[in-house]
Amino acid sequence: MNVQFTASSVNPVDSWDWDFGDGNSATIQNPFHTYTSPGAFDVRLDVTSGTEQSFRLKNSFVIALADTIIESSVESYPNTQIVVTIDATNNIPLDKIILPIKYSGDITLTFDSISTVGCRTDYFELVDFIQFDAWNKKMALRLQTTLTDTQPDLSVGSGPILKVYFYMESPALATDTTFLNLDGYTNGSNSYLPTFSGPLLEYQPNLVHGIVTLPQTCCIGIAGNIDNDPLDNIDISDLVILVSFMFQGGAEPACLAEANIDGSILEPVVDISDIVLLVSYMFQSGLPPATCQ
Repeated sequence: MNVQFTASSVNPVDSWDWDFGDGNSATIQNPFHTYTSPGAFDVRLDVTSGTEQSFRLKNSFVIALADTIIESSVESYPNTQIVVTIDATNNIPLDKIILPIKYSGDITLTFDSISTVGCRTDYFELVDFIQFDAWNKKMALRLQTTLTDTQPDLSVGSGPILKVYFYMESPALATDTTFLNLDGYTNGSNSYLPTFSGPLLEYQPNLVHGIVTLPQTCCIGIAGNIDNDPLDNIDISDLVILVSFMFQGGAEPACLAEANIDGSILEPVVDISDIVLLVSYMFQSGLPPATCQ
């Protein structure tokens, strides 16, 4: 951050002595100075005019910002609860934070709850919604230290400030994603923007958005191609490999997800039900294997 400082005097000045508050100084009337670290800096100017000396000190005169809100990315399975952790870096004290979150996408997320337990903000007296729209998958949250000046400001630092819990609904495919957007939004005549507020300044921090995805899988299309046939055919060789693996100490299939015929989603569990379904599909016109998750 590059700043120009200017000074004037009605009397002749013999010397100018600037202290920029970050360990650097200058001895000219109107210097430029670059702040390379974030924070709030006190600036002092000492002036000598003949035998007279005077100074002026301005506390927190320069505020260099590199503040950020970071929303975690999450990898999970359908029909499970997920937690999105929101971290913040603030270089000046804060007493209020506004967090707008949009969470619509390929993967259907249903909002569940919020928590500050274990967060830097766990002592905040006010954590609530200033706007909530479940239908359009967006909400704006307010985190405020106190309403009665009984709690201290959030001190300079980095770390989690909020946990947001969602339920990931089914169905979902391996290629599906939902972005967790912090940019802000409008609702009618009201605008909700990501905001840091404190005794010194109100401003919008930098943002790092999150994303919800499913674990990458080696399964393609539907399960059942256990022998890794390049044409993705399901035939007797797949059944032979599955039976050998489960009952004869055979080698583990190259892609366990392909052997997860019934599509159990918490993890690719391979058990007798997978053999039953594969036999039914191949020889009894049963239902096809589950879609790859």
